[in-house]
Amino acid sequence: MFKVKRLVTVKPGQKQDLLNKLKNQPISVGIDASDWQFYQNGILDVRCDGTEINHSVLLVGYSERGWKLKNSWGPIWGENGYITIDDPYDDPDPCLITQRAYYPIMS
Repeated sequence: MFKVKRLVTVKPGQKQDLLNKLKNQPISVGIDASDWQFYQNGILDVRCDGTEINHSVLLVGYSERGWKLKNSWGPIWGENGYITIDDPYDDPDPCLITQRAYYPIMS
């Protein structure tokens, strides 16, 4: 049986730290999902207002396409339950993705 030994906080606003931790495991992140309700597929290219973290998702990957996230709304939403959000150079923190990121250390 595995138990959570401790919970690690990724440094808020530190994209590179988040990317480095993502190489080892998925990461729980709080995001602004205000514009996600009608997402169906492809890369979400919206400018979140960046004022409110209102949803939690699992960050599972990053590529030239953007951030890959697993949502909790089930496989009928998005791309089988996943969303890719654009990571534009002019917005270092799309949807506040780097502000609340955590991962467990297991025993």
